[in-house]
Amino acid sequence: MKKTFTKQDRALLVERVLNAAKVTMKGRVSEVAKTCNVSHPTASGWIKGSLPRDPSVMPVFCDTYGMDIFEWIDGTPRGETLQIDKLTRNIAAVAGFYAQSDRDIDPDAFAKLVMMAYSEEDKTQFMLDNLNELAIFPNLQN
Repeated sequence: MKKTFTKQDRALLVERVLNAAKVTMKGRVSEVAKTCNVSHPTASGWIKGSLPRDPSVMPVFCDTYGMDIFEWIDGTPRGETLQIDKLTRNIAAVAGFYAQSDRDIDPDAFAKLVMMAYSEEDKTQFMLDNLNELAIFPNLQN
């Protein structure tokens, strides 16, 4: 029998997701309310484990903070999903790297760099700035 996903479990999940998104405790309700265009009491309810009454706001919250919508509902994630905005930013960063470096685009290296950037987005610029020193893609060497 499947374990029940309680309001307390959901609150802990939301807390973990917001912590991972580096949303500070102070002002957390205000940030979520502003970002998702909902009232403070609504945002506070989500943080305390309630689900939105209006399901149309769920994708905004999930896409903004990297939460699996299914996990938010019943505690069972549906697997890794790509966030389109995040993927677009990382493709643009890697394409910009190639454009500025005047290198030919190697499709395999490009794909690997995009996925590395996607998985560690906060380190993307450092990685691209220091790619030659990292020597992980020999075909990128000048």
